[in-house]
Amino acid sequence: IDTVENEMAEQKEELKSLEERVSHCVRTSEGLERQNSSVSFVVRNLAEGNNENLERKINAIIKDGLKLNLCIDSAKRLKPPRGNSDGIVIAQCKSVEDKKKIMLAKSKLKQSRTHSNIFFEHHKSKNELSLESSLSAIQKVLGKDKVQLRGSRLVLPNQHAGRRVDR
Repeated sequence: IDTVENEMAEQKEELKSLEERVSHCVRTSEGLERQNSSVSFVVRNLAEGNNENLERKINAIIKDGLKLNLCIDSAKRLKPPRGNSDGIVIAQCKSVEDKKKIMLAKSKLKQSRTHSNIFFEHHKSKNELSLESSLSAIQKVLGKDKVQLRGSRLVLPNQHAGRRVDR
């Protein structure tokens, strides 16, 4: 009986140690995801080509379409689940300031003849995408006439964003 109790105590200690390690890994990965999304952005509707150099393509769009003298660090294309579109491209800037400049200038792409159908958006974490999906499902159940989705919030249609309505 004593040996069984000793083994159980050892197993409990080992389990506690493993739980702490897993918790640390989860916190670390969430921190890296947040850090990456602060310098990352999404490019939509960027046509896929054979032997394409994504970094060169996006840098050309930034230079010609946005009129900025910036370069990105890296880019990778994510394939769509259905396979009938070009998918999205995740690009990483060198700094948060570079990303901010790009996001402020992204509206210039609308006026560009060659880049008017390309869109730059903020990169969202999996948690943010999951939250938006859940809120959208709630909105569909309640009805779009009863609640509206604004960013990551559900609001009543007669309320203005960020303002309180006195009743």
